[in-house]
Amino acid sequence: MSDQKNRTSLFFYLLSLFFILLVFVLLGPNAAAAPIPGLYYTGVDNTGTVLPVGTSEQHYEMTGPSYPATVITASPYWIKPSAGSSWIGPSNGNVNDPLGDYSYVLTFDLTGLDPATAVISGGWATDNTAKILLNGIDTGISKPLYGFTSLDSFTISSGFVPGTNTLEFVVSNRPEGAGSINPTGLLVANLSGEASEGCKSLQLNHGIFGEMLVFLDDQNCYDFTLTEASTMAIISSGTLDLQGELFEVIDGNPVPVDADNDGVAD
Repeated sequence: MSDQKNRTSLFFYLLSLFFILLVFVLLGPNAAAAPIPGLYYTGVDNTGTVLPVGTSEQHYEMTGPSYPATVITASPYWIKPSAGSSWIGPSNGNVNDPLGDYSYVLTFDLTGLDPATAVISGGWATDNTAKILLNGIDTGISKPLYGFTSLDSFTISSGFVPGTNTLEFVVSNRPEGAGSINPTGLLVANLSGEASEGCKSLQLNHGIFGEMLVFLDDQNCYDFTLTEASTMAIISSGTLDLQGELFEVIDGNPVPVDADNDGVAD
């Protein structure tokens, strides 16, 4: 009788693990990709409509020898803006701007998305040399002295963090020859990105084992290891804990659940 009971318990245990692993496979690595919000081209409003020349830039915060940034008339030497974008800078593209470094910062939010899966791509042109920073760290993406002659593509696939992120374009206005007009500016177009959605919670009901709940952290999908056996599963901080009590993961911490509202944690 004891052996039969042990075999039955083992069967129930293995079957419960099957359900848990199935949930992880379906909701973890295969989490749906979602667009990253807040990625705007230069010189547009919140709907993506190009703003009139002279209008203040609404999404890229600029600091430098002269600021803030406005939508500007492009220099005749600069590449023509692609549809849905415009050059921005400290002043009109046909005047002399102060020499030095100008920083243009776009802020976006990855709340509810997995930063490890985030990818951003776009095109940019600059006068003059420039580099791109993500969250204050140099990505190694740069533009040469005559960076205004082409809209070059870029892709960033690492360096993202949970929540608020910053994409920074540092543009250096270099000296020109005697008598030359020396403006500076930035053009960003075709900017988009995506990341996997965070894991979701799922409740499974089955008649043989009673009730089994699987809670997944709502920010990240984790690999996990197996520990103590039970019909209750929690995925938290990379570990799958099997315990006799019911828990819910809140902000990464397991919290006892009183499912039947009897004042005692189940």
